[in-house]
Amino acid sequence: MKKNQKLSLLIVIISIVIGIFVYKWINLPPGCKDTGLIMGGCFSKQNVENVKIDNPTDCLNIQISNCLSPKIEIDNRCNKTYTVEGVEYESGYNYIDLEEGKFFIEGEIEEQKFSISGYVTKPLCN
Repeated sequence: MKKNQKLSLLIVIISIVIGIFVYKWINLPPGCKDTGLIMGGCFSKQNVENVKIDNPTDCLNIQISNCLSPKIEIDNRCNKTYTVEGVEYESGYNYIDLEEGKFFIEGEIEEQKFSISGYVTKPLCN
């Protein structure tokens, strides 16, 4: 093998190894990313994966957050009450904490059903 071919092969191998580490670091929860810098206030060590949100209503904004801990954020701009698992909520922001493992949550607003499902990982670092 010529010297240039060996160098090219070495560069490709190093690039692949760096790419793998960067990919894994990007997919870590915020509490596992130690950059040595203060990067805001997100400290969760868990990810929320395989999320499926079935929401037929535009005025009910449903999102998943794992900033401080895994939770569902529901922003109700419908000016109507809604229920989640039998609990009634008013307009504005509401939060539902998630536990480790699979979850399936159902709710209803104005006789329209919505559901949220997914999986919360175990802590991915110490």
